[in-house]
Amino acid sequence: MDGKYESGKGIYTVGDVALMTGLNPRTIREYLRRGLLKGEKTAAGWRFTAEQFVALISHPEVERSIRAKDQGIVLDFLSQKKKAAPAACVILDLPIGPDGEEGLRERLLALNGEGLSFRYRQEGVMARITATGSPNQLADLLKEMAPNPCNRKDI
Repeated sequence: MDGKYESGKGIYTVGDVALMTGLNPRTIREYLRRGLLKGEKTAAGWRFTAEQFVALISHPEVERSIRAKDQGIVLDFLSQKKKAAPAACVILDLPIGPDGEEGLRERLLALNGEGLSFRYRQEGVMARITATGSPNQLADLLKEMAPNPCNRKDI
């Protein structure tokens, strides 16, 4: 890495990694300490390339933790008996190409907030996004990602 980091350019922070995986930032730092996550320490904090992120989420121990968080977002959604507003939960499986997953993660990070919550997991050539939010937010998410995000140049 050359030390020049720009948000939205395939470089992730501890917060970005925590957001995409559902893991606590403290857990991400523990993975750094243990060598499961490689990155570069800058004046602004840790930075990770897309390749380093994929290596982390592909590690068997980390993959199990992310899978549990994936299931947790669905179980949390289902266990809420009363909701203040209409809500929805989706699980979206997307085939990804060699360059598609980075753009997909960047778009998800850009969509985050305003009540939308998501988890990202990758297994081989498939990305799984588990998301909760308002029906309109999730409809927008589905429109953004369909039919094949890997072939889209605007993601």
